[in-house]
Amino acid sequence: MRLHVHVKGKLAAHLYRQADNYALPPGLSIEGRKTWAPGKTLERFFNTRLGIPPKQYRQMVEALCDSAVSTAKDIVEAAKNDTRWHWIAKQMLHAWNEGMGSLRSAKPQVAFKAPTPVIEAAGFSDADPVDHAREVIGRSELLANRGKEN
Repeated sequence: MRLHVHVKGKLAAHLYRQADNYALPPGLSIEGRKTWAPGKTLERFFNTRLGIPPKQYRQMVEALCDSAVSTAKDIVEAAKNDTRWHWIAKQMLHAWNEGMGSLRSAKPQVAFKAPTPVIEAAGFSDADPVDHAREVIGRSELLANRGKEN
């Protein structure tokens, strides 16, 4: 799962499920951490550091979720019209669904929309697991491993 937070056009933070699943480091720590658990952490950050009250934060998240659900319908339609889109659409919608789920508090005060019904209506299977194998390019197998004694 990945959650990217942009503040004033700059990448501020990420949320990753696995420690080895990252591409760009976040530019900002929240409560002393650069990765954080879903729920209240992001809401507290928006409130304390950006001065955005909880009610406005919930409205922002609700607008984000509504937009994602609306766009999900367009993505499903594109996947129906062009079969090359099927796999990427499935992966994208599942990632969005998981990311939107991470925005919700453990005690939700507002029932935010989710693309789950759109995913189910499209008949998409579960997302394919992420391949964590690292391919090192430009390193010969004939060279000794670094840092390991023979």
